[in-house]
Amino acid sequence: MMRAVMVVLAGLWAGRAAAATATSIAAITDAPAAFAGQSVTVVGTVTAQRYSYAGESLYTISGDNRRISVLSRAPAPALGDRIELDATVGYRAPDEEFTWPPLLEETARRPAP
Repeated sequence: MMRAVMVVLAGLWAGRAAAATATSIAAITDAPAAFAGQSVTVVGTVTAQRYSYAGESLYTISGDNRRISVLSRAPAPALGDRIELDATVGYRAPDEEFTWPPLLEETARRPAP
């Protein structure tokens, strides 16, 4: 019985720690160079599904009053779904003609807690 209680408490603590380590979309979009190539966990709501082909997709999530595009090797989630995803931040430095927005390359996805 005591072991079961400890397992439940450990699970709750781990879930709490995971939520606390999420990176805000605002932090990434405000300073994309600082996150370039880093693995992050992000929570947001799916607001657009731009492209889907052969099981891959490009969609947009919003959170923290910002939005960011997500490239996935899986079909896009439904519009309005609140998700938590693990991703690598893709970033290209601006050139003289264009400032490139950051992009999340999804590595895992699950419903947001």
